[in-house]
Amino acid sequence: MASSFIYTSSLSKSVRFLIELFEDRLRGVSSQGWLKSLFRNISHTDLKDFFKKFFGFGDFRIFGVDGSIAQEERLEMLLIYACAAGYYGRLTVGDDVEINVSNPEGGEDMALTVSVPLWIEDLPFIEPRLERSSSDFEISRSIESISYALMKLSELTLSLKALGRGNVKVILFDGLISGSYGPLLRDFRVLTSTGSCIVEGLDTVYGKVSKADLVLAGNIGSGIFHIPRRGVYAKYALIKYLIDNHIGEWVNVDDV
Repeated sequence: MASSFIYTSSLSKSVRFLIELFEDRLRGVSSQGWLKSLFRNISHTDLKDFFKKFFGFGDFRIFGVDGSIAQEERLEMLLIYACAAGYYGRLTVGDDVEINVSNPEGGEDMALTVSVPLWIEDLPFIEPRLERSSSDFEISRSIESISYALMKLSELTLSLKALGRGNVKVILFDGLISGSYGPLLRDFRVLTSTGSCIVEGLDTVYGKVSKADLVLAGNIGSGIFHIPRRGVYAKYALIKYLIDNHIGEWVNVDDV
């Protein structure tokens, strides 16, 4: 616990230093007229109207999260390190709109660190493709994939925690969420289709985890998100509707 506090405290100082450095450089270039041609002008009035319509009036929080990864190999063992940290900023929508990230708010519970030791020979249990090919390229790509997945899931975990606390209207990642969703969904489908997910068969207080449990959890999630009623998502949208509204009842599909 103490080491975690030292980590977050040091990180907070570094974040504030970077913000101050960024603001100083921004002020330094703001007087350079030629730079204006590189930026797209936005109507301040239109921007305020959009914020008022989209967010409504009030004082809200912004949550920004970022992660990093590293790995090293020692005596046939792979050590994977991943971490993520998040900070809050302020968004005030009133007669004017103010975004304040100059004094980021963090906390010990807004940082997540992961350290995973893994024998190289056990990699095929996590990445089934290595059973068919064990080239250096495939091994290197698999290691990077595992590290990235740990980091990305750490970022998403902190973001979900922030949303659960309420009053968070904006979440900032260092990339498009669509760029993360696709690979994660692909990996999930590979795991469930090949039957290689180690969570399947795990004993819990509710019984053993089945493949159906994993498929529903992967496509419906925690139940708080909207699922479109089109294409491959339609059946999961129907299941979510039944869970939310008609637990234990028979329902005519035509009535849904």
